[in-house]
Amino acid sequence: MSDTVLNLRYVNTPTVKEIWEAGNPDSGLVESDSDVQELADEYNGTGEVAGKEAYYQFLQRNLQEVTPNVAGNEGLWETIKSGLSTMIENIKKFFKWLFSFFTSKKRATDQATEKLTKILKEVGVKEGDVQYPKDYPAIWNAPGKPGTDINWVNTNIAAVGKAINEVGKGYTKCLKDYVQKVNGLSIGNGQLSHGEEDFKKAETEFVTNLGKVIKTGAFVGGVTLSVNPKGRLVAKATPGITKAVPGLKYKATTSGVNAALSAITHANEDFGSFTTELTSLENVMVATLNKAMEVAKQLELDNPLASKKITDDVKQIVNTALANIKTLENIFFKAINSALSVANVAVDKPSKKEGEDK
Repeated sequence: MSDTVLNLRYVNTPTVKEIWEAGNPDSGLVESDSDVQELADEYNGTGEVAGKEAYYQFLQRNLQEVTPNVAGNEGLWETIKSGLSTMIENIKKFFKWLFSFFTSKKRATDQATEKLTKILKEVGVKEGDVQYPKDYPAIWNAPGKPGTDINWVNTNIAAVGKAINEVGKGYTKCLKDYVQKVNGLSIGNGQLSHGEEDFKKAETEFVTNLGKVIKTGAFVGGVTLSVNPKGRLVAKATPGITKAVPGLKYKATTSGVNAALSAITHANEDFGSFTTELTSLENVMVATLNKAMEVAKQLELDNPLASKKITDDVKQIVNTALANIKTLENIFFKAINSALSVANVAVDKPSKKEGEDK
């Protein structure tokens, strides 16, 4: 007989790299092209999850269905119960991380913006032309090259704020309505067919409502957004938007940079509000999982297949919701961070005093 060793389960917590960069504008606030492509691949479902996405990988690994290893209805029910209980705990971890991580990003962006505004008053913008940062395409969000001034940043960052309020919060409402409807479903006489009909009707209504909020096509952040038949948001790199053009420069003005920083502050407030609103989904999802567990237990004796189907459907709903939340949060933050990078390179940093630590 051989001993087996269970796979290690661990969590790579999000690193503070991006938060540090946002709080220290001297760093340049640059996202690498490979990172941009990695996220684009992830949105499309073709990329590997790594680095700062490792916590999300942990969630997906732990939210998978647990395969029963015992026979009989009692074993099936215990497996269902164990799987849902584990999922509930990981949902709580996910939203705790979501709020902590993105609230920290929002706060760091606020601090960086305030610092740049103060330095701008004291020192002003750099003389001559300044080079665009490598991550400018995420806020430029259009074919071709941006012009020799950054007046366009004000307009584009305002579009990000509008997307947060209309698309982001619209998605939250659609999802909450959908999950609450699933939570209220009752399965008549323990018949699997009844459960399938009710879930399918709720799903169809959700995807229809979602299609009214999210129009297929170019979105902010350099991505094209669409909704698949199961309600999953699919984000792909927008065709025609090229990578950063090396050596591209613009002429900085105090008024232009001030306008950009003001718009960034406003969009960042919208981002913080959206993050807070998303966390309200935790209780809704946990309630739905608890309800699924209750209904599954009632059906398990008479129709174990129906109980398993119900819980599998509910877990799929939650999995899709978590993926969509992560997608939207990343798109919005990347666009805001890109705008901050554009403003950052224009501000002429004060020189270090003699003996001051670098």
